[in-house]
Formats: sequence, C-alpha cells, structure tokens
Amino acid sequence: MTPFPAANCGNVALGFERIYATLEVVERSVSDGGGHGSLKGAGSFSAQVAEHLRRYAAKTPGAAVPEPTIEVTGHSLGAPLAAYYVAENALVHKIRNPALYTFASPRVGDRDFVDVFNSLGLTSWRIVNKADIVPRLPPGPLFHHVNAEKLYDSSVSVRPTVGCQHAMTTYLHLIDPTLPLDAKCRSAKRRVAGDP
Repeated sequence: MTPFPAANCGNVALGFERIYATLEVVERSVSDGGGHGSLKGAGSFSAQVAEHLRRYAAKTPGAAVPEPTIEVTGHSLGAPLAAYYVAENALVHKIRNPALYTFASPRVGDRDFVDVFNSLGLTSWRIVNKADIVPRLPPGPLFHHVNAEKLYDSSVSVRPTVGCQHAMTTYLHLIDPTLPLDAKCRSAKRRVAGDP
C-alpha cells in the first residue's frame, strides 16, 4: 500500500499507483505535421487531463466551449487506474465525470480510500463476473472495492477458463446478450443469444 496522491485519502495498491503515476497525456498537433507534445510537466495524470482541456478551450477564444465532461471506463488493470483518475479529479481538478464504469476491477485500496471515494457522490458502476478471479485480487483484508457492484454470472454460458471468464468480450456479452462471445469462449453446455 502507498498513500493516494491527493491528501487525506487513505492508501491504494502500490503497484497500481506506480502505474497510475506513469500515465501521460500526449497532445498531437495537426498544425506542425503531427508532432507530439507530452503534458507530463503539468503533474499527475489528472492534472494533465485538466491542462489538455484548458489548452483546448484556449484554442477557440470567444467561442462558446461547453463545460468539459469525461466518462471514464477501465477493464482489469485499467479499472483501478480509472478509479484513481476519477477520485483525484473529483478532489482536485473538478472536471465533470458523469460516470465511471469498471469491468473486472481488482480491489483498489484500503477502507479509508474506499470511504473517501464512495463519499464523492460519483456515479460509479463496478461490473463483476462472479466466475472471474480478478475481482477477488489482491487477496486479504487490506484491500477493498469501491461502490457500486453489478454482479453477473457467466458460469453457464462461458468456458470455465481464467482467460474466458475475464475477457472484455465476456463482460460485454453479460451486459448485452446480443453481443457475441469469442468463439473460443463459448461453453459447450449452452448456446447463447447473439452467437452464430
């Protein structure tokens, strides 16, 4: 565990936070032939996103630029990174995030972090496949999930392999059965809607 980057927010998983600290917004400029410019100097990932939006608004002076909003999603490792961004943004930069949707999220932090996150009043949905092992990691009593869980069970329709139970296509099929599963993940037990 390590302290969350925003003050007084508890602790988060050290490995996930180290990866979050490496995230970088890179702007692509059309005017200079496609050159790229990193915003890493603006600070954390949340600060970089805020700086990018500030620069975008400044490029259209006098124009009515709508309030920026960013819906955020993440699968597996991307889920805690998305949760960290949304939490830091809500506490520091305050760009409107109408919703956070995570799929197969591992546990993201300690009880203090989760309590702070849940108290932010954000719309947050954590989509979980009961048969997927990743949402039960890291093990132990130190790590917790943020709200709110929406539980699905793929045990009848999906092959019982770690990869198939964890695949994003499986999660998408669980929330919308008209979306097909990967052929290699279809269970021999049952044909499901949307499969050829």
